[in-house]
Amino acid sequence: MGSLDDIRPEWRTLKRKWEHSFHPMCSYMGMFPASLPHYFIQKLTDEGDVVLDPFSGRGTAPLQACVDGRVGVGNDLNPMAYVLTRAKVDPPSAESVHQRIEDLRLDYDPPETEHVPEKVQMLYHDHTLAQLVYLKREFGLGENGIPADLRSLSQIDTFVTALLLGIMHGQSGQYLSVSMPNTFSMSEGYVSDYIEEEGLEPPRRDVFDKLETRLHTIYHDGEPAQRGHAVFGDARDLPETLADIDDVDGVDLIFTSPPYLKVLKYGLYNWIRLWFLDEEPDVVDDRLDDELDLEAYLEFMTETFAVADEVLDSEGGVAAFVIGDVDQGGETINLAKEVADEVVAPMDGFEVGRIVEDRVPDNEKVSRIWGETKGEATEIDRILIAHRGHVEVADDPDGLKTKSLPGRQQTLSSFD
Repeated sequence: MGSLDDIRPEWRTLKRKWEHSFHPMCSYMGMFPASLPHYFIQKLTDEGDVVLDPFSGRGTAPLQACVDGRVGVGNDLNPMAYVLTRAKVDPPSAESVHQRIEDLRLDYDPPETEHVPEKVQMLYHDHTLAQLVYLKREFGLGENGIPADLRSLSQIDTFVTALLLGIMHGQSGQYLSVSMPNTFSMSEGYVSDYIEEEGLEPPRRDVFDKLETRLHTIYHDGEPAQRGHAVFGDARDLPETLADIDDVDGVDLIFTSPPYLKVLKYGLYNWIRLWFLDEEPDVVDDRLDDELDLEAYLEFMTETFAVADEVLDSEGGVAAFVIGDVDQGGETINLAKEVADEVVAPMDGFEVGRIVEDRVPDNEKVSRIWGETKGEATEIDRILIAHRGHVEVADDPDGLKTKSLPGRQQTLSSFD
């Protein structure tokens, strides 16, 4: 394991084209670049180690762990996050996905679509919508009067579903909908007015053709070097869940970005994709429950670090939390420092190593889409690094006490 005393934001030097082709499978709000977990994975773990993200989102950290030869584990309560993470860390072969798409094409029988909500009908050509409804039925996603269970999807159907989520809406010919953003779903009313004002007609797109094209692009870099695991559940249940996974015997690194304070509604802003998954946006947002003030947020983080304390390796396990500053009522709150002082510092056997600032360019913040009403996120993210086990204290050029972690020999000042 490397040292914490030479961590610098070198992840900013890598361009998007560097990342593995699985990463852009589907756009997702609030995601960090793959270079960020890559830096910490390379610096603080060895091949074969276990890397956990308790709030995995679209699976960036667990996928990168698998790409880097570690066992990546991603957990989330968001059904869309679970599908994307599972597809990335445990993918089938490209050939088997191709065959499944072709089999679905051959068996296609256009279903009725009158039952589809009007807010969804307005987005798609009749031909495209019928194919989407057919795929929902074939995957058991609520089209047979039976509630969907995403965990019962096969490995291949999970991957096809993830591919489909990535092309359901966007602004170019590779997407299935009328022209709209691909990162998030605008509100039903906004989309309806925009379609009317611009005189838009849904394009006639063949879902099977678009899936094949997407498959070829996504598999450009092949499968990751290592297999991982996806968990659909509450992060507080992870100690019990991880104990049942054969190749996970303790966690070496937690790398994650927990929910901010009242910034993003993952259900509301993904209502189109959630329709395909047979999930209600308000139910998803209630489940995620991120309507937290500072006091409640610190309670949430206390529970999160209690889980980290249980699952991390007792000698040298590290937790790195990407926590953005937030603006509440004109006052900027350094959430990372609040968590360090109020949550981590009082814990026995857990110590704060460093807080590293990562200034995110404004054009990379998804919250820029709201302009002056963009919510409470700021341009500054901070990586709070805490660790288990005995460490030596070294002087830091920034005036901070930093820790050298035991157990491994290499010390990396940069990453490849």
